Amino acid sequence: MRYKFTRAFPKNRSMNDWQNQDFYDEKFNFLPKVLLIVLVSLAAVIMLGTIINLATRDTAIGSNYRHSDPEPQKVIKNSKKTDQSVDAYTAMGQLRINTKGAEENAPGALLVVSPWFTYPSADTALFEELQQKERQEKSLITNYFSRFTKEDLLARGEATVKTDIVELINSQLVMGKVRAVYFDQYTFFE
Repeated sequence: MRYKFTRAFPKNRSMNDWQNQDFYDEKFNFLPKVLLIVLVSLAAVIMLGTIINLATRDTAIGSNYRHSDPEPQKVIKNSKKTDQSVDAYTAMGQLRINTKGAEENAPGALLVVSPWFTYPSADTALFEELQQKERQEKSLITNYFSRFTKEDLLARGEATVKTDIVELINSQLVMGKVRAVYFDQYTFFE
């Protein structure tokens, strides 16, 4: 069987015309210009969108990042410079807590928090009570966070949350009061 080959160029052109670069440039020289225009337009749209986003943003860059609390050793060292020397109770460890869902049957966010407390220095009775009631303290903290949604906790702010937790813990203590609560970790996961 024999195949019939046809020419892939118009009949009014010769083969030499197709091989001639001038003919090719006349027909296809608009493509690089169109691609350049599209590329410049896309870059301009991206730049304009970025500028508008940065100019109209109502919060500062990095405002959603949490500022970490100081290390326990640093708090203890700084407190010894004042009259109110404190020690740190750091045995609570890491707690994983499910927050309340936004809707009734919706799952909440996972919160990972590592609290630690400061208490008056040389108060061994309070230290022993904190150790004995560690399970109760964990339960209080877990119940506190599970009552709120992630949005509620973020709206309340970390300072308010810390104040509430100190009040909850102190309401259960008999031998003394903790002064402050700090979080080594305070992270939400979806």
